[in-house]
Amino acid sequence: MKCAVIGGGLAGLSTAVYLTDNNHSVTIFESSATLGGRAKQISSRFPDLDYGQHVLASAYKYMFKFADKIGSGQKFKIPERLDITFVNRETSSKLKTGYLPYPFNLLLGLMNFSLISGQERRALIKFLIFIRNSDESFYTSKSLCEFFAKHNQTENLIKSFWNKVVISIFNTKTEDVDPQMFVFTMRKLFFEKKDNFIVFTPKLTLNELLISPAVDYLNGKNVKIKLKEKVTAFNIEKNRVTKIITDIGEYPDFDFVISATQPYQLANLLPESELTEKLNEFKYNPIVTAYIKIDKPFFKDKMVALIDSKIDWIFNFGKYISVVISANENIADLEKKSLKNLIISELNSFFPVFSSKNVLDFVLINEKKSTIMSDNLINRLRDNIYSPYVNLIFAGDWTNTGLPATIESAILSGKFAAWRVENSLKLWTYNN
Repeated sequence: MKCAVIGGGLAGLSTAVYLTDNNHSVTIFESSATLGGRAKQISSRFPDLDYGQHVLASAYKYMFKFADKIGSGQKFKIPERLDITFVNRETSSKLKTGYLPYPFNLLLGLMNFSLISGQERRALIKFLIFIRNSDESFYTSKSLCEFFAKHNQTENLIKSFWNKVVISIFNTKTEDVDPQMFVFTMRKLFFEKKDNFIVFTPKLTLNELLISPAVDYLNGKNVKIKLKEKVTAFNIEKNRVTKIITDIGEYPDFDFVISATQPYQLANLLPESELTEKLNEFKYNPIVTAYIKIDKPFFKDKMVALIDSKIDWIFNFGKYISVVISANENIADLEKKSLKNLIISELNSFFPVFSSKNVLDFVLINEKKSTIMSDNLINRLRDNIYSPYVNLIFAGDWTNTGLPATIESAILSGKFAAWRVENSLKLWTYNN
């Protein structure tokens, strides 16, 4: 079968890789000059950086399986333990797991986390145990903040621990996150498999780990890749996509079309309908990433969470740092100069030895529609989005993968999309 994949990010690449397992002919359409989406190379000024800063989790089993398939699994180096430094304006504390067997390594790390009191540590551990063993009664909470309050998660505990956990996973403010998705994700992260909770920044870029190997794999399978060719519309007849229209030409000869684009982009390709109305209901949160080349390091830790700061995370790569601000529309709406000044000022307030004089280069990436929100309404919307067209299939981290909108979700969505192609073929064969 001839399959067209619209979008060359991780969801599109994953779709194409899994489609080739069943010897389908695949063509990828990508509007930009390179593949990879947010995992592509940033620029020649920072050749060893991705377009956006990414944190990986040892829980990403579908990502690791995908890497194994394209021949790059051995390049991933997962740390043996969790090591994150949390910093407020007065002091700091490490959340660091030791070498004891699971779950004692995690328990010891939590008990030594000094930014919360002994009573708060006990409440945190009790809460995690509840999440592991609870039934569906937690669904009655209208908000995550209400859920936290029911289980004695204090304001300081939320501020010093949960806010950073939530923003890093969901790219959504704590007060907006769907409690059901939160519980499901925490179960997966802390309890599905030992040491699933380790998060880390890879030593190699995602372009080196996932994108380039995927492209090499697809080239070996004779997949056609059309770069700088934007799909502008689908022609729909008799409940089928009969033609793909791009800014360069028209393609009437595909059996299946897989859209691996964002909901608003997909809506622009389709005739107005109840589906496009739903696609346009999705809401998004921004991610601002600043890559700062510095003349000398001003802190030693690899991964730093800032408490009560406009900055969420700092990642230390020696000769440069990356700064991440998530789900903050007010900051994302600032002009570049103001945004740069805010970031430098905020860094100086936490690390007085740092100033603008230490900056050798500064690259700012401001993605105003980086990921979908992860609130209750959006997650219910994800549950109810399906294609009414027999040969059009959706992929992307926003689809109903059961996971937050992450790299793991994007790759899993591609696997699901390829499976739906096979399932559609089986149904077609059975009915005919």
